[in-house]
Amino acid sequence: LDRVNREQGKELGDAVIRACVARMERALTDDMCMFRVGGDEFVVVIHGTHDKKFYEGRVRSIILPMADGEKGVLPHHEEMFLAVSIGEMHFQKEDGEWVDVFVSGGFAEISNNRCQVLVMTVELPEEIDYNRAMEAKERAEEELRQKRSIQEYYHSSVSLARAIERMKAAQRHMH
Repeated sequence: LDRVNREQGKELGDAVIRACVARMERALTDDMCMFRVGGDEFVVVIHGTHDKKFYEGRVRSIILPMADGEKGVLPHHEEMFLAVSIGEMHFQKEDGEWVDVFVSGGFAEISNNRCQVLVMTVELPEEIDYNRAMEAKERAEEELRQKRSIQEYYHSSVSLARAIERMKAAQRHMH
């Protein structure tokens, strides 16, 4: 989209976003909602797919993976809505213990002195099968080498990023 804005003008870029939003809205069902995070990033929330809670309780701080680095959240943080990227999330429990987990994208809502993180998957790094992640990386790389549709390209790109980040998380926590 940056290229469209730069080469064709912001008006055309805005028209492309409006067309994409209209197409995405037509695909939504009653149990879904969509949020524009910023720029050309959107989050679609599908209710009722995963109701499993990984952790619920008080924490001293939480560090979320973001597209441009990490975002630290402390008690009494200002209210905001954030897009969470693929990567490692860290949080410190009340007793001082740090917990590191791998997350594969989603969003976080900070409101009323609470931080609710909703992500597609959560894994403890020591539970990640490094060889399986390596195989997923190789499959995604092969899919990217094949000339496919733009949708398949994006899917393969996300799969590759997820596999690489899972491998990094597993390596950092190998004993």
